[in-house]
Amino acid sequence: MDSSIRALIDVYRAETEENLSTIEHGLLTLEERGVADAELLHAVFRGAHTIKGNSAMIGFGAVTEAAHQMENTLQRVRDGALTWDASVAKVLLRALDALRVRVKEEKADGGERSTDATPAAGAAAV
Repeated sequence: MDSSIRALIDVYRAETEENLSTIEHGLLTLEERGVADAELLHAVFRGAHTIKGNSAMIGFGAVTEAAHQMENTLQRVRDGALTWDASVAKVLLRALDALRVRVKEEKADGGERSTDATPAAGAAAV
């Protein structure tokens, strides 16, 4: 693999890990509070959106789709079409776990491009 592509993937991985941590912290805080705090929702949404865009740019289809499903659910909460409650928090935390699995699978593949577009578990169901 070309060294410039390898460097790009390394930056992608570092940013993705940071965004996954931001999403997790935000979701856990939202779950604890039990209310849809607009600022926290925005931070979680922004993390998912960034992962989606970066993954699409790299060509990681499974990660892109998983982040997209999470982003859609978060947008529904932000728009008021979906009420924040414990079940939504639970689904989004499961979706986060699935997103992490997709990211790890890409790491295990050594940065090879994925075309698997399986959505994050549960996020699409909401």
